[in-house]
Order: sequence, then C-alpha cells, then structure tokens
Amino acid sequence: DFTRFTSAETVDQTTVDGRKVYRVKMVRPNGDAVMEHFDVETGYSIGGTMSVATPMGAMETSFSYTDYKPFGGMQFATRVVQRNPQFEVVILIASVEFDTLDEAAVAVPDAVKALIKP
Repeated sequence: DFTRFTSAETVDQTTVDGRKVYRVKMVRPNGDAVMEHFDVETGYSIGGTMSVATPMGAMETSFSYTDYKPFGGMQFATRVVQRNPQFEVVILIASVEFDTLDEAAVAVPDAVKALIKP
C-alpha cells in the first residue's frame, strides 16, 4: 500500500536472483526506508530489504515474494519469506477469498448501538 509512504524513488535497475528489477526506495512518515525490488517484466514486487529497530539496535531484514497466482482476478504472491539474522519466517498462502463475509458476523451488538449518539 503506497499510501503508507511519503516518497518513492526509483534508485536504479539491477539484477536480483537472475531477474532484472527496479530498486525503489520508499520512505515512511517516520523516516524509515524500505528498498523494494520490482520485476522489470511483470511489475510485481519480488521483495526487498529494510532496517528494523530492535532492543539490540538496528537489524537488517529482507523479504521475498514468489509464486504469484491469480485470486479473484488479481495476482498474489503465495510464498512470502521474511529473513533476519536470527530466523526466517515462511508464509504460504493457499487461497484468497473476496466478499464471503456474512454481514451478521460484524454487526454492531445492540448493547453498543445503545451507546452510539445520533
């Protein structure tokens, strides 16, 4: 979601994991920067790097997005890997559903409605 950034700048074009990518530096409102890599051919993000503040100081982390598949007419990475010096997290997405929520599941309870001023 690019609205979470105050600026985005294409830094250069390079090769990552054998793929030509645009390296884009995106800056958050607090000044933190994310360097994201976008595949030149598809335009999809294939990952990137960022520095994360921890109690032990700044820690460089990386993330990758692979195995894009279509869900509801949109492409989603079905494999997300987050890496830092201590561990690696792998997230596998099997399915994505849209508009399946039953409105009753998120209805405001009567007790709360009574507290809402018109």
